[in-house]
Amino acid sequence: KGAAEKRMTLADERFYTVDVATKLGVVDAYASYYKLDTAKENEIWNLGAALKVAKDLSLKADFMLGDADDNKDDKGYVVGLAYKGAKAATAGTWGLYANYFNQPEATFFAQTIDGYAVLPATYAADGDGFKGFEVGANYTIAKNIVAGVKYYDLEAREGEADNQTLWSEVVLTF
Repeated sequence: KGAAEKRMTLADERFYTVDVATKLGVVDAYASYYKLDTAKENEIWNLGAALKVAKDLSLKADFMLGDADDNKDDKGYVVGLAYKGAKAATAGTWGLYANYFNQPEATFFAQTIDGYAVLPATYAADGDGFKGFEVGANYTIAKNIVAGVKYYDLEAREGEADNQTLWSEVVLTF
């Protein structure tokens, strides 16, 4: 085989997803399925719901189930609380939010949250994913200009990896 041996490249990967969302009375609910065909086959099922618990206050929860072939934990979750929220079209609007994460590696393909991006190899090698919290705020400075700041405190689910991140951004929409 030698030179004829085919190596896996990004072009060889296939990603499949199916999403279903509905409103059940006062609850927004969804179910998702993700499959990534790579050397490390993994499928992820996601169930989520959001509920307005008071005026401008909402609670959300996500449950994830992964199917990676690595004999590690395959169940994760995220819970969050949000108050109001900046609306890009309306200057002066603002919001606050908090989320708690407990996600083993089997429940994500490549995590994109800002606090995790710094040490993904450490979390993966040291502790089967991550757990921790995020708190943040956003404010619409002017129409279509939203500023935000968030703080993450994440650590490995097992092992010693620990990371804190302060992230700020300004988003312009067109």
